[in-house]
Amino acid sequence: MAYWATLEPREPEPEEPAFASELDFLDWLWKQPSKPDRLRFMAAAEVAKYRHATLKAVAQVREHDMASILDAARARAMKVANNIIQMSPKVLPAHHDPSELRPNPTSAANGPFKRRF
Repeated sequence: MAYWATLEPREPEPEEPAFASELDFLDWLWKQPSKPDRLRFMAAAEVAKYRHATLKAVAQVREHDMASILDAARARAMKVANNIIQMSPKVLPAHHDPSELRPNPTSAANGPFKRRF
């Protein structure tokens, strides 16, 4: 017996009714078990965006809120940053004679510090 002979005939798909909007079509589509699962899940996700409530934050900006205080502080800091006095390093005068820094050859032999090499 041929494989095709063992298959049961499919029942015909219901005709699509007339829809008032695209949202109604997607709502109908995700409820149809004869449609592929991926298509049904995508339709359900799109319908959920418009059918279920969402929580959103709304910012209320006032005159003395944290953002305006920070902006004012940044403006003050920029004023100060532009008025920095340019300083150049100056050379300090030597307090000691450079000859004092040279070791005395006679004191090294008699002093507490001796060379080992």
